[in-house]
Amino acid sequence: MKRFSILAYILLFGVEVFGQGSGTIDFIETQISVVEGQDVSLSVTRQKSNLLASSVEYRVTISTAKLEDDYQMT
Repeated sequence: MKRFSILAYILLFGVEVFGQGSGTIDFIETQISVVEGQDVSLSVTRQKSNLLASSVEYRVTISTAKLEDDYQMT
């Protein structure tokens, strides 16, 4: 049982020191305007992270622009 306790302590200590989680993801720009027919890119920044793989889920709100006719998601 001692062996397990020591191993568990080392693993938990490692998570405390190195495991900061996926951090926070924020937009770099707080507001973006684009002229019709021009391109726009949205950039995000990741802070307080352990640099492991992460993903961002996003949603496009439909307005007057139509997917494929007016914009593409890449």
